[in-house]
Amino acid sequence: MTALATGCRLGELLKLKWSDYENVFFILQGKITKSGKKSKVPVRPDALQYFHSIQRKDGYVFPVTRRSSDLFRKIWMEVKRRAGVEEEVRFHDLRHTHVSLLLYAGVDMRTIQELGGWSDLKMLETYAHTKDEIKTEAVQRIPLPSLEEYGSQKKEKIG
Repeated sequence: MTALATGCRLGELLKLKWSDYENVFFILQGKITKSGKKSKVPVRPDALQYFHSIQRKDGYVFPVTRRSSDLFRKIWMEVKRRAGVEEEVRFHDLRHTHVSLLLYAGVDMRTIQELGGWSDLKMLETYAHTKDEIKTEAVQRIPLPSLEEYGSQKKEKIG
């Protein structure tokens, strides 16, 4: 859920410490981001409340004693099984889903780019996926006169 809510990569989440939390943001230091640049990730209040309820170890947000890729692969497989998610779905796919959810919520591309830490919009395009329903709704939001109005105006001009 945290990956869906933040769009963070697994490595970024696992390295988060409470000392990285500041004023509703997790501050991802450049040494843990893929771009090598410092990034601010907003934290939802409900997620923050949940994080505080978890027993903390060593100052990390996620109290995991062993930080091995093998352990997380096993955990990820179990999470997918319980959630009924297809086996081929990767953890990183949650980042793609995060971007798509932001798009569905009407968030502009520039904001999504900054939230995800992408240097240009071109890279963001590989993450943003839209559904046919969203495209249909978008076209219907265009403020055009109804065809009936257009037809009656045309008849008046002719008549």
